[in-house]
Amino acid sequence: MEVSPEILRYALSIFDYSDFLESGRLRILLSPILEEDLYSAFRGISGFPISFIPHRGSNHWKKNSYEELRFISESFFHKKDVNISTLTRFEKIWTRNFISNLPQLTSMEPIRSLFGICQGKADVLVCGAGPSLILSLNDIKTYRKNLVLIAVDTALMVLWNFGIDPDLVFSVDPQVLNTKYLEGYNGNAKIVFDPTSSYHSLRLPGKFKNGFFTSSPFPLIRILSSKPEEEIGAVDFGGSVSTNAVSLAEKMGARNILLVGQDLSFPNKLAHCKGAVLEERFNHIESRKLRREYHNHKQMTALPVKKAASIQGGEIRTNEKLLIFKKWFEEHPKKIFGSISAKTALF
Repeated sequence: MEVSPEILRYALSIFDYSDFLESGRLRILLSPILEEDLYSAFRGISGFPISFIPHRGSNHWKKNSYEELRFISESFFHKKDVNISTLTRFEKIWTRNFISNLPQLTSMEPIRSLFGICQGKADVLVCGAGPSLILSLNDIKTYRKNLVLIAVDTALMVLWNFGIDPDLVFSVDPQVLNTKYLEGYNGNAKIVFDPTSSYHSLRLPGKFKNGFFTSSPFPLIRILSSKPEEEIGAVDFGGSVSTNAVSLAEKMGARNILLVGQDLSFPNKLAHCKGAVLEERFNHIESRKLRREYHNHKQMTALPVKKAASIQGGEIRTNEKLLIFKKWFEEHPKKIFGSISAKTALF
């Protein structure tokens, strides 16, 4: 990987690298380097051990530029390791969920039927379950009729208990706990469902199940379609259900996309909004040795602490996982109007 075209040109002029380039043993990337460039360059070899060997002279010459290349690469491989760990952890669960969901999926519509539905004439509000959601509920209720509202499943019951009924509910989590987010809901929203999500969700009572299903990178999706991305429709995956929901809003043809409850940080030392299932379940399991404050502390310290710029100025506490989501939002600025949460990381 090289920052300066002049140095690369000079290096190629003093030695013939043709054989190495043709065999694939040498792959050259020139700045600026995008994530898709790294995917292309490391296709087929990304599973091998990777060593970063900086050129000492170049590092002294333009340290910031070469350190940026290193940071981009390390972030890419960290994300890849997370994806591999996720696949290893959930492969059996995904298979069981997909097979169990098949009968219900046949009565649902492919998500492609939602693409372009807004025609650039409607604004879409994507509602996450971050701690600041509780501060925005009154505003959401006031302007609800002016917006298409997509809620992530974690935020559904917070909205519903406040008298707000979304248009769509996005669900992607394969774990059984995911079903708890939907229990007790009997509104008019339609679910947007990943075929590998918990099969218990589609066995709950309620009209929301007559919704839409997405394509999936999981190979068994070809049972439903030989060309799943074309015939079913796919949304971009950024590691979070909120990124999926924003991608859907983009493909619906939203005029503007607004985000709420997407803090990418830990306001008031909380990980989720008060009233969300993940917080309220502590009403039942909390004990002298398992306090909700301790649980929140564990979530905040599970990964190394990072700092990010706040929308209100200054810095706020976050971590590597949330910074991956932040980077995804920054790379999708086409129609994202911005976060309207009171306390969030700036992107």
